[in-house]
Amino acid sequence: MLPAADIAGRAVGTATTVDLTRHWGAVVNQKRGHCAKMSAILKEFRRMCAEDGHCAAVWVIADDDTMFSVPRLLRMLGTLDVARPLYIGERYGWGQAGEQFGYDYITMGGGVAFTQSMLDALLDCEACVCTRPDEPDDMRLGHWVGKEFNMTVMHTPLFHQAEITQYHPSRIAAEGEVVSFHKFASRDAGGGIWVPDVRKMQELHASILGGPPPAAAAAAAKRDEL
Repeated sequence: MLPAADIAGRAVGTATTVDLTRHWGAVVNQKRGHCAKMSAILKEFRRMCAEDGHCAAVWVIADDDTMFSVPRLLRMLGTLDVARPLYIGERYGWGQAGEQFGYDYITMGGGVAFTQSMLDALLDCEACVCTRPDEPDDMRLGHWVGKEFNMTVMHTPLFHQAEITQYHPSRIAAEGEVVSFHKFASRDAGGGIWVPDVRKMQELHASILGGPPPAAAAAAAKRDEL
């Protein structure tokens, strides 16, 4: 996990960023689908540990419009057996009607956490490569874990693929210390983009995630998702 850092395809603005293109090339910048960027981030984690000494027992990747309660995230990660190869988040499934091709995966919008041993397994796996640089990152990662390693993903209800307003308050209350939500903007039934009231989103973030509101809750829907 990278405290106070943002991994991006390029250095932008005044944020602390890691320029992935410097080590992994311009292929990481795709308009849609971020498998190449995700793969580069995994390699960057290993490089940072080996060359810069920035190591972690658990690493987290998420979209750039994912909201976390960092204290809750750290408390949840602190309960894990980090010696095991773990792959954790909100579980989705693809092609589950067919036993041969279906698999589970963790949604990147809600956030993906994995231990150092899982990172090592992914990077040492010769078959774990993107078939296209712009294919869905989270689905390909789930395919690697499920098909190459024959491992079960670890689902947690504390990570959420959708925005705060898409969940009934009773569900959130029953889940306990929720960790993440995704998206500041949504599509309506007609396919248009709407951005919820900024103040409302800030208040919801503060009340549900138990921390300060995001600095820029009205992020545009056009932004790069990873």
